[in-house]
Amino acid sequence: MVTSQLFTVDALYLMDGFSIVKGREAIAKQLKIEMSAGPAKITLNTLEIYHDKTSITEVGTWVVTIIDGSTEIVIPGNYLVVWQLQKDGRWMIYRDVINHSGNHKI
Repeated sequence: MVTSQLFTVDALYLMDGFSIVKGREAIAKQLKIEMSAGPAKITLNTLEIYHDKTSITEVGTWVVTIIDGSTEIVIPGNYLVVWQLQKDGRWMIYRDVINHSGNHKI
């Protein structure tokens, strides 16, 4: 599955320092740009999950490690994702908010 297919058609993707990205197609373009930076390891750590019958809110931290030759660039951050139950029973991302939480370590 292509990552952008996890998002609802009307999803929002919010990153600090950037404009709000609206809709699955625009999010797919943004994710393609982000992934073009090269090979990276992404580690997610879910800290909290809240849910009801139609939505799940997930809060956590992330670390992206980019290998640039012999150098590792470590970028830490936080995230909040709202999952929404669809009529067909699938859970999809309705809102995705990420921000950097510290200085990049090289």
